[in-house]
Amino acid sequence: MITASSETWLLLIAGQQLQEPIVQYGPFVMNTQQEIWQALSDFLRRALGQPAG
Repeated sequence: MITASSETWLLLIAGQQLQEPIVQYGPFVMNTQQEIWQALSDFLRRALGQPAG
C-alpha cells in the first residue's frame, strides 16, 4: 500500500528486459566499456549532441 499527501506524484515505468549487456559509469549507460570511454571522451570534448562535421 502507498500512502501520500495530495502533493505527491508517483511515476512507475515498466518494460520487457532487452537481454543486452549493460555497462554504467557515472551518468553514462552503454553496452560496452569501449562505448563508455567514447561517450566520456565526447563529453569532455563537449561533442555530445553536436552535429557531425
